[in-house]
Order: sequence, then structure tokens, then C-alpha cells
Amino acid sequence: MPLNCIELKNMRASRIRPVFLLFAVVPAILYFGLQPRGYDFTNAVQRLEDRPGLRFDRHGIAYADRLPPIVTEEFSIEIAIKPDNRPHRGFNLILLFHGGDDRTQLLMGQWQSQIILMNGDDYRHKRRLPRISFDTSRVNAREMLVTATSGPKGTQIFVNGELLASKENMMLRIPRKSDGGIRLVIGNSVYGRHSWTGEIYGLALYQNIVSEQEIAERFRRWDSKAGFPDDAGGANPDLLYLFDESGDRTIHEHAGRASPLRIPERFTVLKGKFLSFQIVNFDNLRDPIFDICINTFGFIPIGFLFALVLRVAGGRFVRFSLLGAVFAGFLLSLSIETAQAWLPSRHSSALDLSFNTLGTFAGAWAGIKKLELRAPSADGGFSRGRKRSKALD
Repeated sequence: MPLNCIELKNMRASRIRPVFLLFAVVPAILYFGLQPRGYDFTNAVQRLEDRPGLRFDRHGIAYADRLPPIVTEEFSIEIAIKPDNRPHRGFNLILLFHGGDDRTQLLMGQWQSQIILMNGDDYRHKRRLPRISFDTSRVNAREMLVTATSGPKGTQIFVNGELLASKENMMLRIPRKSDGGIRLVIGNSVYGRHSWTGEIYGLALYQNIVSEQEIAERFRRWDSKAGFPDDAGGANPDLLYLFDESGDRTIHEHAGRASPLRIPERFTVLKGKFLSFQIVNFDNLRDPIFDICINTFGFIPIGFLFALVLRVAGGRFVRFSLLGAVFAGFLLSLSIETAQAWLPSRHSSALDLSFNTLGTFAGAWAGIKKLELRAPSADGGFSRGRKRSKALD
């Protein structure tokens, strides 16, 4: 009789223990999957104290929603900037027009010392999509009045009144949407993962090509500290941001045709990037291999415990314990990756989801094999082995 009581207690403990362990492991997985890694969610954009303009530091963004439709084959963009001497790694966005599709977005970005103007999202230039650029090391002054013109006759970039880049067969396009709805983003991408650092003093967009003489004259005005030029040979700008407000988190659009720029207090991700597939950099395999190991081995305990819980539950759960455990681990990983799409410090990755699921399968398979090595007792529990059962008899 005492022996039966001990066996009954052991059986109950074997059923309850995996449940308690699961309740401990799942919160730990969620914590490590969703922790911000010391990230400060404050929007790192500040107004300049000594002149009109904005200072962008790491993880800063300003944006305007629902710009009016800009239907033109030729345009000019003028922006006054001062990039940092040591830009962050990667491709960082200074200016972006986004219509909902990354393939048609128009952007000005910085990679190392290069300022690049292009359509699309070929940041690493792997697809060799058209782009035009200039090297900031060729510019004597740190402050730059950059004017980009584009139309059927080609694209040109002027810096401080001088032509630095030209491509006759390249025509850039501002993205279009029938209902408007174009976003203007400054200092970052809509995903919040391409932070640019530096200062911006003014921005204008014209639906015409500004001539070389006008560009030179506008630079002379800019260089004489007369402020950001607000016209182009008498033409009215379609967008004009002078950044001359004080103490407000709203940047007014002075042409009166578009929404104001917003500077949110908290860093804002405008669009989540869900389950992206990142190309492995074979020049540095240490980080990808480390991530693969963490994502695989980190979910082995989840699969192991889910399989144990389903097995000891009995009934129909036994038959589908492997499939059920893998599916539960997949859903847990999917929920983490979905949340990470909106966290600036994390990346929602299809590879992470795949290796999490693989780790769950390995753990579930190991858990099932462990239970199969234990002979079932008459009361539905699991003994320590057949030899021990016979010895007790």
C-alpha cells in the first residue's frame, strides 16, 4: 500500500512538473525575444538653438502624412544639410518619399561618405538599380546646399552651386498614389531602421527643373547667411519646410499645399517589416552562426516541454504530441516575430522563425523518445523502466 501511494505521487508529479516548467520557460523566451536591448525609445530629434534647423541623432524621425499627389515628369529637390563626420554603419536615409511600396520610393541616403539619390530599396546595390551619387569628401564645406533635378533629359546633382554628378539616361520618379497618401520621411525609413545623423536646415520641392544659373544664385544667398532660399526663379514651391518654428514639435509647410512635419516625442515606426529575409554576409559568418545557434537551441526546451505536456495529458493528445508541440512552438515564435516588426531595436526575421521551429521539433522529438523509453504502468503513469517494474512485482 505505501508503495502504491509513492507510485501515485510520482505519477502525479511527472504530469504536473512539465506544466510548471513550461510556465517558467515561456515567459523567459518572451523576455529575451522582446526586450529592447537597452534601446531608448525617445525620438532623437532636436531643434537647433542658434539657427533654424533640426538635429538628428541615432533613432530619430520626422514625417508628414498624406502629401498631395505630385504628378510631374520633372522636379527639383533642394535640401540644406550637414552630415556627421562619422556616419553610422549601413545605408542611412536623409529624405524619403514613400507611397506604400519600397520598390517605387524616392530617397536621398548616405552610405559612408557617399550621398545617394535613387528609386527603390537596392541599398547594397546588389541588383544594380540606377542611382546617382556624389562623395562628400569632394565638398570643402561641411554644410551643403544640395539641389537634385530630374526629368526626361536626365538627372543632375548640384552641391553648393557646383555640378557634382550627372546621368543623362537616368530619370527619377516621385511615387504616386491615386488618393495622395504619399509619406514624406526625414532622417529615417518608414521601418525605423535606417537612422541618419546630422543637421537639416531647409527642404523644398518644385515641379520644374531649376536652371544652373538659378542654383548658383540660390547658393550665393545661402552662403551669405540669408537663410534657406524659398523660391526658384519666381516659381512657387510645392513643398517648403524652413524649420524656423520655435519650441514646437510641428514643422509647418510654408507653401500651404501639404501637411506639416511631425516630430513625435517617442520614436515611431511608421510601417512594420514582417518576416524579412536577410541575406547572409559571408564576409562575417560569426554573427549569423551565433544567431542560428541561439534560435535553434533556445527553442529546444519549449518543444521538449510541450511534447511532455501533451503526452502526459493522454487521450487524443498522445497521437498528435509531436505535431502539436511543433505547432505550439511555431505560434510562440510567430507571435514574437510579429511584435519585433514594430520594435526599432529588433528585426522580424523569417530565418529566426524557421530555426525556432526547427529547435522546437528537435526538443519535441527528444521529449517523445524519452517517454517511449519509460514503460507505461497499469494506472497510466510511467515507471522508470521495465526491469524496475518487474523487481517491484
